[in-house]
Amino acid sequence: MRLVLLLIVLLLTGCALTAFHPSGASAQSSSKLEEIQKQLEKSQKELKEANARILDLIRKPLSRFLNESPPRCDSENLRKAVANALNVVEIIEARKIETDPEEQVILGATIVDVADAARKAGCNKEARAIYDYVVGVFVGSGYAALRQRAEIGIQDLGTR
Repeated sequence: MRLVLLLIVLLLTGCALTAFHPSGASAQSSSKLEEIQKQLEKSQKELKEANARILDLIRKPLSRFLNESPPRCDSENLRKAVANALNVVEIIEARKIETDPEEQVILGATIVDVADAARKAGCNKEARAIYDYVVGVFVGSGYAALRQRAEIGIQDLGTR
């Protein structure tokens, strides 16, 4: 009896393994997997494009601010760069959009770029507010480099 039971279990296990083995899969299953893979790749591409557009909301006014001569602390471009940066972070924190950790680091670096530009233009109040925001919001070991950049910026403000 035990031997028969053992043979049945081995037979069923073999059948199950054959079903999961690529040679056991039908052509239809293979094409379905290829279709799903293509959809996944398309979605990933669309997500990267969407993330690039989000960063452009910060980078474009920042670029215009950097091209002002001379840059002014009351610049509309600086105001837009700062407001858009903070709004994007708030939206991510509220989980209204999802980003992966790598994208969040890129976003944080872009925000520190805004603070650095404000500091270099002599807009210490604006720079300090952004640096403090980065230190307070980007917590965790994955953001240590961002916080360090912000803390260095804060120290540079103190030497002016």
